[in-house]
Amino acid sequence: MPPKTAILTLAAVAVCLGCGGSPDDEAPSGAEAWEAAIAAIAASDRYDGLQIVPQAGLVPLGADRRSGLWEFWHPASGARPERGEDGNLRVTGETGLTFVLIPGGTFTMGSQKDDPAAPLYDPLAKEDETPHRVTLAPYFVSKYEMTQGQWARVTGLRPSLFAAGDRGGDDHPVERVTWIDCAKALKKAGLVLPTEAQWEHAARGGTTTPWWPGEDVGAIGELGAANVLDETARENPNTHDWDVHEGWTDGYVVHAPVGSFAPNPFGLHDVIGNVWEWCRDPYGSYELPTAEGDGRRLVQGQKNRAFRGGSYRFGRDYCRSAGRQGIEPLHQGAPLGVRPARALEGADG
Repeated sequence: MPPKTAILTLAAVAVCLGCGGSPDDEAPSGAEAWEAAIAAIAASDRYDGLQIVPQAGLVPLGADRRSGLWEFWHPASGARPERGEDGNLRVTGETGLTFVLIPGGTFTMGSQKDDPAAPLYDPLAKEDETPHRVTLAPYFVSKYEMTQGQWARVTGLRPSLFAAGDRGGDDHPVERVTWIDCAKALKKAGLVLPTEAQWEHAARGGTTTPWWPGEDVGAIGELGAANVLDETARENPNTHDWDVHEGWTDGYVVHAPVGSFAPNPFGLHDVIGNVWEWCRDPYGSYELPTAEGDGRRLVQGQKNRAFRGGSYRFGRDYCRSAGRQGIEPLHQGAPLGVRPARALEGADG
């Protein structure tokens, strides 16, 4: 644990980055916020005694009232998100990214369809989803998919097919971005793509069922948990030849504003549907080992990159927690976006 003077100095830097104020104006409240966050995280059962230091470029927002996990604002990507009277964050087109500190630990990744009595049973499991254990260090992942407004502020560009005035807007997820686009944009903002292991661990939120709401895909509709291929999609003239898998109506023909649907147990929104999300790893066999800390698959000679989570254009088979796809890194599609991540620096415990 660093001395208190070091914590105060780093906290001042963290708060001032992207906030528009002077260090003298912002440092006292920023220091207090970081001291409170550090103490609360160390005492929280959710983090098992984790000791952190202030993270440059992030500002503590407090713990989510349902998940108990701590959330942090990324000022360089937009305005501070505010909590409503119900304790939930309010997201607008001007809001910056919010990161959730995900606990580390060992979890079982993948799914299997051979033994209903064994863990991670899923009748829709694929051959490339063989269950295996992965150990992850604590990390940050965005509470929401990156929005069109956030992308524009970071890159100066607006690539989305469905943008303002066409079933989109600055509070909708950015889409039609390539893996290369995402890697470059996130690096500029001091961020990274999540690995497949980080993505699945976060998307499951501690669950082991095919979808975080449960074993039955109908639970997604009952909870209002996702924007997937449903009856509303019939309103899209380009969906005449689609196989509409789900019988409910989620209210959106294409993607929805981020955070429109119920969060998973880690407080993350849209890990099922809305838009697909790129991952950092090359698409590779689960027989290959993973890197220590972030679980990156150690794949050699593979061009395709993994992407996860399903989208408004796909149904049950594609939006499972263990479901995985791979495509070349220059692919650009309207259902494909990004959920940023970031390493936790200087942690102990």
